[in-house]
Amino acid sequence: MRGDGSVVGLEADLARALAEALKVKVLIRADYGSFDAVAEAVASGHEDIGLSKLSQTYYRVLHVRFSQPYVTLHHALLYDRNAIADLANGSSPEDALRNFRGKIGVIAKSAYVDFGTRNFPQAQIVPLSTWDEAILALKEHRVGAIYRDEFEIHRVLQSDPALNVHFGAAIVSDQKAFLSIAICDSCSKLQQFINYHLAEYPTVYTVDQLLNLANQK
Repeated sequence: MRGDGSVVGLEADLARALAEALKVKVLIRADYGSFDAVAEAVASGHEDIGLSKLSQTYYRVLHVRFSQPYVTLHHALLYDRNAIADLANGSSPEDALRNFRGKIGVIAKSAYVDFGTRNFPQAQIVPLSTWDEAILALKEHRVGAIYRDEFEIHRVLQSDPALNVHFGAAIVSDQKAFLSIAICDSCSKLQQFINYHLAEYPTVYTVDQLLNLANQK
């Protein structure tokens, strides 16, 4: 959000394009406190659609409809190199990460709470209030890794290149986040319309393109 209160970014642009296609005015609310809160607002009927880097999860698909993904990203970790080296104890860092037994920081009330519990069953998943708090927890060694999508992990390292000295990034190649539009459960025609719009104007974003868009905010 800019200083004048205007909302910018990929999701805001997509919301405006959908409103134009539907020939309706768009009202963008950016005051929800968590990703789950956005999905819950759609599920409860307070909002017609939710666009907030929402990943599809088993829990969410029980309460809202989802469009086809508009961006697909791999999961990723930013980890403490020393902590992983100690856990590896001479074996490969990849094995230590795959069977991670330490603390992994995630954003509370985000899809990564569920993803972390499922994909790292031997780890302790630590929900933190914001992404900035998760990054701080990693820097202060309160967690051994933080978990989100590859775009956000790359953005952290791009904004603070010095982190590369003590922290490493790992892409979880077999796990993907399908970023989709949440749609009210009874809105089958709206879901059909949105899917048609996404198919009519397909854009495949690379991580570099998403980083460039983020830097333009």
